[in-house]
Amino acid sequence: METLAEKAESLRKTVDINIFKGYDIRGDAQVTAKSPKINLREEDAFLIGQALASSYTSKQQTPRFLITSDHRPTSETLRLALAHGAKDAGAKVDINGDPVPTGATSWTILQRKDLYDIAIQITGSHNPYYNNGFKITSKQDDEGNPDVNGFPQALYGENLKKIHRNIVEDQVEKNCEGGEVNEINYVNEEYQKAMIDYFAPILPNDQKFTTPFRVVLDAGNGLGCKAVEILRALGVEVYEMFTDLHGEFPNHPADPSKQDGIKMAQDKVREFNSSLEPGEQPWIAAVFDGDGDRSGVIAEDGNVIYPERILAIFYIRFLLENKLGLQNLHAQNEHVGLALDVRGTAVVGELISEYHQQKKYGIVSEFIPCGYPNHRSYVRRQIEKLTRLQDDCDVETRQQLENIKKTYTSAEASGHFFYATCKNVPQAMVDDGIFSAIKLLQIVDTIRDYEAKENFIAEQESYKIVDLFNAISWRPVSNEVRGASPYEDQAKEDIICDIKKVIAQQKENPTQFSQKITELIDVDGIRVVFDDNSFLLVRASQTSPKFTYKFEAQTKERLVEVISETIEFLKSYTDQGVSLVELQEELSLQKSSL
Repeated sequence: METLAEKAESLRKTVDINIFKGYDIRGDAQVTAKSPKINLREEDAFLIGQALASSYTSKQQTPRFLITSDHRPTSETLRLALAHGAKDAGAKVDINGDPVPTGATSWTILQRKDLYDIAIQITGSHNPYYNNGFKITSKQDDEGNPDVNGFPQALYGENLKKIHRNIVEDQVEKNCEGGEVNEINYVNEEYQKAMIDYFAPILPNDQKFTTPFRVVLDAGNGLGCKAVEILRALGVEVYEMFTDLHGEFPNHPADPSKQDGIKMAQDKVREFNSSLEPGEQPWIAAVFDGDGDRSGVIAEDGNVIYPERILAIFYIRFLLENKLGLQNLHAQNEHVGLALDVRGTAVVGELISEYHQQKKYGIVSEFIPCGYPNHRSYVRRQIEKLTRLQDDCDVETRQQLENIKKTYTSAEASGHFFYATCKNVPQAMVDDGIFSAIKLLQIVDTIRDYEAKENFIAEQESYKIVDLFNAISWRPVSNEVRGASPYEDQAKEDIICDIKKVIAQQKENPTQFSQKITELIDVDGIRVVFDDNSFLLVRASQTSPKFTYKFEAQTKERLVEVISETIEFLKSYTDQGVSLVELQEELSLQKSSL
């Protein structure tokens, strides 16, 4: 009978390049009616583990792996195959027996960075249960090369493609001595305790929230369930929805960015709050995706707080917490950057600009490419800059800069919020939906000390989440529309390149848009800004065969107009695999609300 290693060897040349995405490795791992062909096989996992380990052992380094996974039907098989592939190339591998949220894996490799050189979370995230993949963090040198003496960073982009090349070209180590696989089971317990220890000391009410929060927690049968114990330890009343793990997510999609992923929690909040006694604390909801690295929020009125609006609140709190330090930076003609997401509302950049120009904060904003690896790299550069500035300043300024480092954040409009969850490594920030949900509660609990004190929100007896978001003037915005595209990544990029070229011509000689184009932002896809500050975005998804579209305008009528004009513009690309169905549905939805 063939061993797994022998079967993998016979399939080496057939590993699908298309599973090596921009940020992770991902494909269909189970045959279903919707996924009739598997392109992430057990043998592929073995070869990927072998290649990852070889990138170290070929340099006479013995790497130590941490492999964790979610609870999908294929996760255990992939986890074991990956581990034994790494072992075959000489690595020492720890696999955590229980399913683990992605944030816990990210925290562990930082907390135990002297023990582990590479951490791999096996997860399909928010995707259907038959999909699965690998999110990889590895120690790298300053050039992005594998190095056990380096710093833990996301493995992405061209470095993922290199793994594929090494597999198919057989540039790997095999049958090495010294490799081993061990099972551990401490990641969840250590992570949950660390989250409690992080927040409890900064809470004013005997290490609990002052506000008697009541949270409907909808884990969608995913790993957001690990938040229950943490929240209760911090004094939160929790009503559990779908907190039992089920790898096929039978109740609704484990995706807080989709209406069918949040509706049941919405309904529950509205039900509970419709029968409150006068003065009784209202309920809110936290909804998590499958691996727990994103969370959505439903306010007391039952409405969704969109991630790009949560992003604004996190940034505002960072500015207010560091008022003196950031004003001192400005006085020294220095600044620190905050990342903007091309999918996000223009309101965020305008708020940051106001604090820079009018309130003299040493802060600027800049668009960066989407994806957690790009945010982690950007954050690290900002923290390193602050560290350099600390070398030549007085004690008071040094402490102000230290606080900026500790509270610094970055965020994506998709709901990935980045914080230094591991206090020991402030320059490494990770996206953790459990952490960010608790952080939002902490902000609401202390509005009086920051937002109210600085007149961002009016003084009142008590505060709710909805009060915080109503303090900002938002604009009409579309949903994030994901439309079908060609399957091959190169085909998607070719279309985006052509769209960029044609729109650049439109800027000089407008014929297809009713307003003048004033700015083109092309750091990730193309964001077209018009004379009235409305915008449209077209970008290629890095995780699935989709194009992403987003729109914002000053009025609902103008929003409908921009979407309609974009559909007309894209009609010439339908013969290349661009679907307009989803955009037309969004147009109908926006028209219905006029």
